[in-house]
Amino acid sequence: MDPAYPENPEHSERGQDPANSQNSVTTHSIDPNADVILVLPQASSIFEYLVSSKVLTLVSPIFAALFGPDFQEGQTSPDEKGRRRYTIQEDDPTALELFCNLIHYRQSAIPTKPELQLLYDLAVLSDKYDCVRSVGPWAEGWIGQLKDAITDSKGLERLLFVAYTFESDNLFRSISSKMMRTASCSEIFSEQETESTSFTSILRSSLRRENFKVLLSVQREIENHIMSPLNSSVSYRTNTEICPELLSTAPRSPGPSSS
Repeated sequence: MDPAYPENPEHSERGQDPANSQNSVTTHSIDPNADVILVLPQASSIFEYLVSSKVLTLVSPIFAALFGPDFQEGQTSPDEKGRRRYTIQEDDPTALELFCNLIHYRQSAIPTKPELQLLYDLAVLSDKYDCVRSVGPWAEGWIGQLKDAITDSKGLERLLFVAYTFESDNLFRSISSKMMRTASCSEIFSEQETESTSFTSILRSSLRRENFKVLLSVQREIENHIMSPLNSSVSYRTNTEICPELLSTAPRSPGPSSS
């Protein structure tokens, strides 16, 4: 349990799935007047979230379609309290709980500083349900808290993905700049992908281009520094003549003999 993530025993119930006695059931009562139960099956447990369909419909067009009259897959008949059950797949249980608490404005159940992994899972979930802008205001503050504390390349890649997902332009620039300052040449120019994600591939390709631009800029600065004395209007008497076009020196022609 994340120490920054408060656990309210009044809103968490544990039991067993009556259809499968081997699976434990964890129920999160997000809305006491819930009309929907989201069911998230996992390998050896089942998570249930008692939520408001109205709230989910307002923040997510995906849930609006799920609860609509044209989508019958995954739902059941209403129970004795009028609640329908909808089964969803492949979501992180903790991220889904955080998401539900955020959109239902349950401030006491929202962490002050979630771990990077939870924030990453929340970004994936928010993108999946097309509700990035509804969650973004909280996420931007958390990204700002984490960007100075994380220094390893993998952590920065994940945080950059979070900033990109939540459309935090300033934080995206700040994190990508930090990645360029701290990444080693082998990490930047390596052709081996560390993760099978197109986002990481695009980022690494972008870093290669940016570093090439930096190297080219340094080269031009050096050239300008070398050329500046040659372009100066001040002349000096020397024993050699300077050829500006070839950037080389040629012996001065011997003058008339004094004899």
